Amino acid sequence: MPAGPLIRFDRLSKTFQREGTEVPALREVSLDVQEGEILVLVGPSGCGKSTLLNLTAGFLASSAGAVFYRGEPIQGINTRVGYMTQEDNLLPWRRVAGNIQLPLEIQAAADQARRVADYIKLVNLEGFEQHYPKELSGGMRKRVALARALISDPETLLMDEPFGSLDAQLKLVMQNELLKVLDLSIRKTLVFVTHDLGEAVALGDRVVVFTGRPGRIKAIEKVPLPRPRDVFKVRFSREYEEVYNRLWRALEEEVYKGEAL
Repeated sequence: MPAGPLIRFDRLSKTFQREGTEVPALREVSLDVQEGEILVLVGPSGCGKSTLLNLTAGFLASSAGAVFYRGEPIQGINTRVGYMTQEDNLLPWRRVAGNIQLPLEIQAAADQARRVADYIKLVNLEGFEQHYPKELSGGMRKRVALARALISDPETLLMDEPFGSLDAQLKLVMQNELLKVLDLSIRKTLVFVTHDLGEAVALGDRVVVFTGRPGRIKAIEKVPLPRPRDVFKVRFSREYEEVYNRLWRALEEEVYKGEAL
C-alpha cells in the first residue's frame, strides 16, 4: 500500500476578525503534498497563500477543516518544518555564523560549530562567517536565512516569497542556488509561495493556482521538467512555455478581478 501524503489540507477554511467583521481568507481548500515534492502556490494578493503556510507551521488554527502532517492533525507549533519569509529577519548584532547557529542554540543541539560550518559551505558563504548582516549583499543575506532555515534539518521547508525583494537577475541566481541546495541535501519537501509565475514554473513539481479572496483552488498543473533543473535554461523550453501559458490562463481572470476591487 503506498504511503499517504506528507501534508494534507482537508476542507480547510480560515476566517479572520477585523474590527468586528469576518474576513474570509481561505475556503474549503483540499490538497495533498507528497514527500519530497516542490509545491508552488500562486494567486492574487490576499488569497490566503501565506495563511496556508502559517496553518502548516501551526502558527494559526483553522476555522474549519484541518491540516494533517504525516496523518496527524497539526495542533500547536509544527517543529518538523522550517520557515523562510520575504524578510530575512537576521539579527543585526550577530555575525553570519551566529545567525545560522541560532536554531541549534534554541534546541541545545550537539556539535553546533561543525554543523554551522557545514551549512555555511552548503550555501557558499565560506569566508563570510564573521561578517555582520549589514556588511552583506541582498543575495548573501538570503543565503544566511536559507542556511538558518535548513540547519535544524526540518522535513519540510516553507518559503513565503523569499526572493521577492531581489532584482530579476539575482532572483534567478537564488532560485538556482535553492534547487542546488535541495539536490545536495536529502530531498526535502518544499511549499513555496510566489507572485512570480515564471518562478513558480521554474521551481515547482506542481503549481497550484488560487482564486481571489477567499482563496480556493482554481487549477493544479504538473510541471513536466526533469530534475536536476537549471532555471536559466528551462525557461527556453517548449514544456516551460506550455505550462506557463496554461497557468496564466487560469490566473489572469483572478488577477484582473483583484485590480478591479
